[in-house]
Amino acid sequence: RALHEHTKGIGAKWLKLKADKNVERKWRWFDGLKAKFKEMQTAYELHRDDPQNRHVKADRILDYYEEDYGFPTEALYESSGSQGNSETSDETNRETLAQAKPKKKADDAEIMAAIRDRLELKDTESEADKKLLRELYHAEKRTRLLEKSLKQAGIEIPEDDIPYAEAKAKVAELTEKIKAIAEKMMSTSDTKEAAMLEKEFGNVSSELTRYQNAMMESKEWAVEQLEKERQWEESVRESNQNALKMIRRHMPVKIRDMSEEDLVNQTTPNGKKLPLQIARKFKRTNILLLLRMDPSSIEPMHPSSLESMRTTGLTLTERRALHEHLRDLGPRWKSLSNDKMAERKWMWHESLRSKFTELVNAYNAHVEKYGPEGNPSMGNRCLVKADRAVDYSGDYGFPEDAEFKVDSVAKSNLLTMEDIKKRKQEEEGEEEEEPAKPGGFLAAIAGLRK
Repeated sequence: RALHEHTKGIGAKWLKLKADKNVERKWRWFDGLKAKFKEMQTAYELHRDDPQNRHVKADRILDYYEEDYGFPTEALYESSGSQGNSETSDETNRETLAQAKPKKKADDAEIMAAIRDRLELKDTESEADKKLLRELYHAEKRTRLLEKSLKQAGIEIPEDDIPYAEAKAKVAELTEKIKAIAEKMMSTSDTKEAAMLEKEFGNVSSELTRYQNAMMESKEWAVEQLEKERQWEESVRESNQNALKMIRRHMPVKIRDMSEEDLVNQTTPNGKKLPLQIARKFKRTNILLLLRMDPSSIEPMHPSSLESMRTTGLTLTERRALHEHLRDLGPRWKSLSNDKMAERKWMWHESLRSKFTELVNAYNAHVEKYGPEGNPSMGNRCLVKADRAVDYSGDYGFPEDAEFKVDSVAKSNLLTMEDIKKRKQEEEGEEEEEPAKPGGFLAAIAGLRK
């Protein structure tokens, strides 16, 4: 209550200046305090008469109402001495500014001296040297300003001189240290020890962030992550290819031209009838229809067409097939990330890939724990059972290879520059060989009537 009353005026000022990023952070801090205060106030009012309520008991831990220790209740502060002493405040501001100017000049001189030492310039500087010094000075000043802004925003700047191996080892060491501190914090009941552990936790977290940034900015880290990704893709490739073939054995090549009823009533190439469950799955979870589209036809599709496709209820087998079929499109879209449309398609592909990776890891952990048949007693929470909800183990005679329906698309009316030049040359040639007859359009009509 006291904090809200004391800061509500400045909170309103920060709200008006939210356009400034630094002010916006302060306003968010105030807004967080205000939201928490409202939450506690509501809970307190609901149970004000209940002495067992935790909010009421918590508010009475420190008793501020019974005693008076004689300190002033008015708004008197250490820096000003009184609430209305604006002249003293202005004088203090002027003194601060006066002190800041020499400091700024000293900082500028220090920057110039550091640049001269680095370049090892002679005492007699040429015009080219002076121009270079000015450019380096402004660049150095801007770099320092950017570093300061990043630190104020809470972003740690990685240190270039930390080797990758050292940073990686430190990250592992500090991670274990943080776990140990967290366990102690949970088990201790001593207030002083808890405060010390909390402070230590913050220091170790800051150090961990510094080493993590240094590690993740290195080239070795990028290469290692690419290698891990490649190895993972290779480990799931065979299962993905088998899943794609299994689903295609159940899927007609021209499935996009067929209704759910057509799929159930038609006789498959090997004389069977497709189960209603599978036909319904194909037509309702329409992203599966991409398995009978050539990837070269999927690549130029509009992102909204891909984003609107239904993915709810996809089994692991179905996600395996889609991942294998769309595998080469993701890197192509990513390479065109400057194009907003391509970026949206890459993000759509990346969301599919992320969900697939998560499901594969969970499935493997489940099988490792319960065996290849899973744990049927878990019901739908058994990942093996969930994957077998749609049975693709059969064979209905449809081609399992990459066979797609070829769409006959009319040639575009838009001509290339070469086509335009060629057509222009042809038209000019025809004009020279067959000059226009006199009389024009009306004469031609009259000739037809005769």
